[in-house]
Formats: sequence, C-alpha cells, structure tokens
Amino acid sequence: MIYVIPCGLGKMGKAVASSVLKNEGMDIFGAIEAPNYSFIDRDVIGLIGGDTSSHGEIYAETKWNDSWFSRYPIVAVSFANPSATMEHAEMCFEHDIALVAGTTGLGDKRLAKLKEYAEKIPFVYDSNFSKGINIMDKVSFELAKLLPDWDAEIVEKHHSQKVDAPSGTAIRLAKTIAKARGQKPEDVIVNTRYDGDNRPRKRGEIGLQALRAGDIIGEHEITFAGAGQRIELNHRAHSRDNFASGVIEAINWIVGKPAGFYNAQDVFGLR
Repeated sequence: MIYVIPCGLGKMGKAVASSVLKNEGMDIFGAIEAPNYSFIDRDVIGLIGGDTSSHGEIYAETKWNDSWFSRYPIVAVSFANPSATMEHAEMCFEHDIALVAGTTGLGDKRLAKLKEYAEKIPFVYDSNFSKGINIMDKVSFELAKLLPDWDAEIVEKHHSQKVDAPSGTAIRLAKTIAKARGQKPEDVIVNTRYDGDNRPRKRGEIGLQALRAGDIIGEHEITFAGAGQRIELNHRAHSRDNFASGVIEAINWIVGKPAGFYNAQDVFGLR
C-alpha cells in the first residue's frame, strides 16, 4: 500500500486526493494545510465528499511527526503556492519523504533549492503532469529542429484566478523550442507584446501570449509558421482529472527510486 499526503487542498490537491481513492494500492495517509485552515482536524475525504470512515485527517503543517513515516511507503504531493511548496519540500527533506510537486511560478532561485533537496530524497517536479502536454513537448522539440527558420508562437489560456502569466507550461514549451534550435531562452523568448511595442517580429523570436478568462482549465497552442503554410499543435484540458492521473503515475513511479530530481518525462518514459 502506498500512502499519499496531499499538501494543500486547493483544486488540484482535492483532484489528486479523489484520484488516489480510486486506485487500488493507494490510500490517503492524511493531508497537510496551513495552521489557520478552517478544516484542520477534519477528515480529508469528508472535505471532498465521500465515505469518512477510514481516511486520514487534515493536519496543520506543524504536526508532522517522524513516527508517522517509518512504517509505510509515503509520497507527499504539493500543488500549493510557491512559498507553501517550498515549506512542504523542506519538510519532506527533513523526514526523508518522496515528493511529487507541480507548483508553477517558483523562479530559478527556488528551483535551485529544490534540486538541493533532491540530493537526499526522490523528487518529481514538473509544471504539467498531463501526458498529452508531455508528448506535445517532445513533438515540439522535433518540429523545432526540423523547422529552424519558421516562426514559433505560443498562446496559453487559463482561468481568471491563475496568478502567474505566462504559465509554467508555456515557458517550458518555449524553452524546449529554444533548446532544439540551440538558442539561449533569455535571448529569444518574448512575453506578451504590449501596446506601444510597435516593431516587426525579430527573426528567431519565440512569442508567448497569456489569456486569463472564466474557468478555463488550461489550453496551449504552438504555431510554427513558414512561407505560405503553418503547423499548429493544440492541447486542451477538459478537466483536472488528466493532470491528476499523471500525478498518480508519478506516485507509483517514484516509490523505491533513488534520490534525484526527476520530471514527468521520466515518469512517462519520454526521455
């Protein structure tokens, strides 16, 4: 049995908890939330709806205890805000717990710290656990190599409450295209063309556009455009279940792995 600890019970945390309970060989050990969370000490599954008879409580972050973790294979999962995810990673580091995280907007300094933690614990981090997005990433690398002189543009759409823009996934896709072309991302990636930035598109640029509206779960479109033709790659998430199913694969995959900093490409065998 693999026991899972959702760290943060936002939309993705709840989706992961629900998916865990649908998988044989997995159960919720308990969930971690901020000490002022209104549902502290309540049953996790009671919060998301379901049988509350046998599943872990929602614990405050300060109640982590070494004695919990010596008896079971346990994997923590964090899709919280960047500051909270760093706290969850530190606790996993201190307690030797494997971690799967998908928080975006971390920045280079936080990512460097997470890689330090991964020297001691197995850690899967990715901006997107959708298998479709990871295949799109691999295909875009090949297309960028085959079409080095074509313009590349990325448009992403998310719900109106998403804080970071462009999305971590869009940035990842742009970096993949730059890598395939031997470019430095900082030299060629352009975020949103603002009013007043009136100039022709520079050769070799990779444009990023972010839209925030309504309850869009996530859409990413890559356009490779040449003279008189173009190729478009589209991925649309219809529900968060597709991300949660990827997290379930990551949880199964990471158990027993040595310490290291892994990503969804490793999980899906796409490297």
